[in-house]
Amino acid sequence: MRELARHVLSECLHLATMTEEPGRITRRFLTPPVYQVHEHLRKRMVALGMDVRIDAAGNLRGLWMPPNAVKHCP
Repeated sequence: MRELARHVLSECLHLATMTEEPGRITRRFLTPPVYQVHEHLRKRMVALGMDVRIDAAGNLRGLWMPPNAVKHCP
């Protein structure tokens, strides 16, 4: 469990480097740091087998469906 916690913290620290202001975490909408975070997380989600998209508001959305999940129609 500690190794997983270390990995999560490492990932958070890596994401924190994607900022407009060194020493602070600043990511205004549609700025390069937002695109960097989206690209990084998209790659991670795709590697996990998630369906990934960016919605109309510019949010990165990921959906993971377990192989045995029942799919519901809207």
